[in-house]
Amino acid sequence: MTGRVEFALLRPDFAALEKKLTDLDQDKTRIYEQHNIPGWFRKWFTGREVVAVKTSEPVVLDGELSEPAWNTAPPIEHFVGHGQFKMMSTPCAARLLYDGTCLYLGGTIVQPSLDKIREEPRAADQYAFTEAVEFLFVPGETGKTDLFQFVVDTAGNLFTMREFATPQGEAKRIEGWDSGATVAVKKGDGVWAFELAIPFDRLGKTPANDWHAVVARNAVEPATPGTVATYASAFFDGASYQTATVYPPLRFASQVPAPKEYRPSLRCVDPGMQTRTTQRGAGSEIRFGVNVETLYPLLDATVGVDVLDPDGNRVGGVTVLEKPVLPLAWSTAKPVLIQLDNEYKAVRLRLTLRNRSICGGPETLEKIVCLGDISALFNDQQVFPDGVLPGTCALGAPILFDANTPAGRMTSLERGTIEFWVKPEWDAATADPKERDAPRNYLFHIGPLLGAEHPKSENHDCMVFWRETSGYVGFEIMNSDYDRRLAHARLPDWKRGEWHHVACVWDLNADGKSRLELYLDGKLAANKVRGKKDWDDSSMKTPVEAYAVQVGSLNSGHCPAAAAVDELRLWNVPRYAAGFEPAKDVAQPADGALVFRFEKTLAGQYLLGGKTGEIAARVGAQRSP
Repeated sequence: MTGRVEFALLRPDFAALEKKLTDLDQDKTRIYEQHNIPGWFRKWFTGREVVAVKTSEPVVLDGELSEPAWNTAPPIEHFVGHGQFKMMSTPCAARLLYDGTCLYLGGTIVQPSLDKIREEPRAADQYAFTEAVEFLFVPGETGKTDLFQFVVDTAGNLFTMREFATPQGEAKRIEGWDSGATVAVKKGDGVWAFELAIPFDRLGKTPANDWHAVVARNAVEPATPGTVATYASAFFDGASYQTATVYPPLRFASQVPAPKEYRPSLRCVDPGMQTRTTQRGAGSEIRFGVNVETLYPLLDATVGVDVLDPDGNRVGGVTVLEKPVLPLAWSTAKPVLIQLDNEYKAVRLRLTLRNRSICGGPETLEKIVCLGDISALFNDQQVFPDGVLPGTCALGAPILFDANTPAGRMTSLERGTIEFWVKPEWDAATADPKERDAPRNYLFHIGPLLGAEHPKSENHDCMVFWRETSGYVGFEIMNSDYDRRLAHARLPDWKRGEWHHVACVWDLNADGKSRLELYLDGKLAANKVRGKKDWDDSSMKTPVEAYAVQVGSLNSGHCPAAAAVDELRLWNVPRYAAGFEPAKDVAQPADGALVFRFEKTLAGQYLLGGKTGEIAARVGAQRSP
């Protein structure tokens, strides 16, 4: 016996050991991704409702979900653990329809171990803890009406339960009650689907807006065969699925809801480039991270990153993600490094996410990030897109300029006006909760150069105008004591691709008060001034340093405006005191004004104290990522 043990120790099975290590690593990754829940998700998840959409066409129960009406119902595809707030690792999508006679539940479930699951026929009163979908609802106020439960497994067995209160006030449960429900199941390769019809007359209820419902998934775990994990479209925190107070509202929609396009978010994290010398010589080293977040599970997800030279040629690249299922969020664990053979002044990173969804076909999302001296990356058409007036040009790239002139300074943090036309690549606000924490878009930034350690921290001695994905814009001035004056407003219903006018007016010592006014399309949108902690319109001291003006991003190059800008005008005095009609064309600047018209030139014209001149801007930022 001893000899056999020694032989096994001296001659280990490396292939088996390697497989165990691989399985362990995959399991560790799966567990991490299940528990990697972004902050926005829990709030959004707990505030959802379930929607059943009315259909006028017949629903044929065949497990195909082929009727067009199914595609009009919002999918229920977010499921968290019964006892832990973690994501389900195999996707499932359910939808609800209704008509004058029945409530319909349809579902499509990914199950890699489907071919190993065998179910015996069971009666409606026989509950089995196996691969299945459960539908529980109360047709009315929770605690004051019946509770119904329907469970469908992969063989089409249907368990039914009704719980109600007797006239004496006692709770009574009937398992296998005659619900009149019918079900059809269809199996595919690693996927099964079902359609369930529940007659309203057997429920003794008709559709109303006081119903509550939840869908649950009992999933045979592919990673641990024989184990069944429980997930639901509401978080029960270990409580019974019969805890109806947890159920979200069920809304019966007589009209098809407007579709909400929730595309995955693809972000490049902390990108940078530097020259590094290797055995092959000097070349650019590219550094970045990648973050993906999604509101629905992504199947066969891949993220590839290509490095493009200024001429658009691919000079390097890597695939950073290949996953059969991405439940909610994923990030690179450490910075990705790509060493290029040659040295470049600037490059573009092209991030491409490809995937398919459980309810749809293939999807592709692309993001471009510029690194280095970005002036080398823009051609004339990109720098000068179409302007606010037909036949004119605008600005399509970040620019930087010094506002000092021989006649004096054209801008100061103490008083003045900045106005411009803007055509955003974004809508005023997004309904997508995962985008609510996205970085702001900065239209301009005047202040000291932001440090490389904190390239987004514009919190002193500066003036900025920003837009948030929540739909707010802010005009903000800060001093060296980290005090601030802010005017902010909710954007009207601006849409991407539309031209709008913005004017920011300020005077931080107007008779001992701070005056900040924000005009949108010539209408006063905000003039109430917020300070460091609360509303505060007292005067505020600001530095007198002559800072450069950055348009189209922060001066670190981060948080780009994602917008075209036209007819940029800077005044050294407060220009407006009431609503006005924004001008689209100013041929000559008035005294005290600096005007950039961007007609195939980055030169601005000024008139100050009767003296005229030109200020030259350049494409780029004070510091590029």
